[in-house]
Amino acid sequence: MRKTPLLVAFSAVLTMGCQSFIMESTGDMMSAYTVKHLTPFAMGTRDLDMACRISQGTGNLLLSYERVLDVPPYQATITTMASAAACAEALGVDAELAGIRALKQGDSTGAADARIVEKRWRNLAATRYQRAYEALVKKYGEPGTGCSAHFDEEGTDGRRHQIAYLIGLISGVQAVRHDRASGAQLGIPADNGKKIARGLDCLNADRWWQMPKALQAAIWLGLPGGTPKGVDAWAQLNNSATLGGASGIRLAMAAQAQTYDAAGKSAEVRAAIQAFVKAGKDRQEGDWRGYQLLDLQAEQQMLWLSDRLWTEATGHRTPMGELGTFWDAAVAPTEGSELFDDLVDDEETPAAPVDPAVAPDAKP
Repeated sequence: MRKTPLLVAFSAVLTMGCQSFIMESTGDMMSAYTVKHLTPFAMGTRDLDMACRISQGTGNLLLSYERVLDVPPYQATITTMASAAACAEALGVDAELAGIRALKQGDSTGAADARIVEKRWRNLAATRYQRAYEALVKKYGEPGTGCSAHFDEEGTDGRRHQIAYLIGLISGVQAVRHDRASGAQLGIPADNGKKIARGLDCLNADRWWQMPKALQAAIWLGLPGGTPKGVDAWAQLNNSATLGGASGIRLAMAAQAQTYDAAGKSAEVRAAIQAFVKAGKDRQEGDWRGYQLLDLQAEQQMLWLSDRLWTEATGHRTPMGELGTFWDAAVAPTEGSELFDDLVDDEETPAAPVDPAVAPDAKP
């Protein structure tokens, strides 16, 4: 039986409609799953590498649903792109340390090449952080122009919107920072910092481990004439770091250390790292466990600062398990360097065979 043109057309429309429905349903499901399950689960883990890799692997799939959905998955995009940016940032730090080692060894060509590699990775980090920030703008509006009604939602939904907003604002700051470090290839406006500083007023600092106040102060200190009149930005930063360190999530302490580093205050950076380690040992159990991946990210930032200090002084990174200690306070290693102790077999090395003909107590 031959199909009439009308029946063929109807079948085609029906098929296209089913495909559209399936794509939209899949997009809605993936977006909701990312926000309600994947992100909260990852926040409660202690594996940064796995978190950033899954974001790299699924990022474009998630973002592609902007073409399909009436309500694009901007909230999920914020956390996904921020996490993916962390992968590129880590590789940029590795290249930076390689450049420092090359300079210490007198290898100017190797140092120059490492610097180029570092800029490339920081450019990618800036690109991803900026995409996270742009998703924030699309979801919640331009920072500083008012607070989203989503933040007033009751219970878990309101908290999810607020943490996404905080991560998006942090991403905006990181985008500017890495763009500058890569030679301003993206041209991200420095004026974004002022907007972000105003947007942070939408968040309760006590609820979010003092990070809103710490980041706000850090932005002011990084902008010439950026601190409002009558405000002591350094005092706000230091107070936020102290209170934030006691909350369990030490993001504010990392912001403090990075601000000291940007200001060239190396002694303060060292003290901040030591205070960070102590706060981690002193903290009590609490709901911070559900966000411990953010604390681990703060620890990673502190470790990178420590690694640079150690590499500039000794040529190698912070020894394992020694964050908070420094080379000039350590006991001098014995011959052979204790850095390689873990490469020695635990079993006793058998003595070399002795030729009786040359042994001291050999008898004729």
